[in-house]
Amino acid sequence: MNREDLMLLLQDHSAVADAARAALVLGAGFVVWDRSLSARRLWAVWKGRVDVVTEAGGQLDFVTALPRLEQAGEEPVRLGRITTSDRTYLVFLDLAGSRCVACL
Repeated sequence: MNREDLMLLLQDHSAVADAARAALVLGAGFVVWDRSLSARRLWAVWKGRVDVVTEAGGQLDFVTALPRLEQAGEEPVRLGRITTSDRTYLVFLDLAGSRCVACL
């Protein structure tokens, strides 16, 4: 996936996705892996991390992202990462890479 396509998928999705998109505009590094996992599996992983991340002062948008992952159910999703000097965004895309399911 190229930078411009990823930026389009993140547009008008959520406040975190907007921030991730802005990071891409400024040249942040990114990767989208080809391997997919079910949204439910990823939801279970991140649902279990909510307390730990929150207690550590993390600023991830669980309120928006977790319900979207849960709603996607068994839909296969691809994981992407956008990295800046002070933040990492996780992007969950549908299998075709045509829709952003959630962004942390």
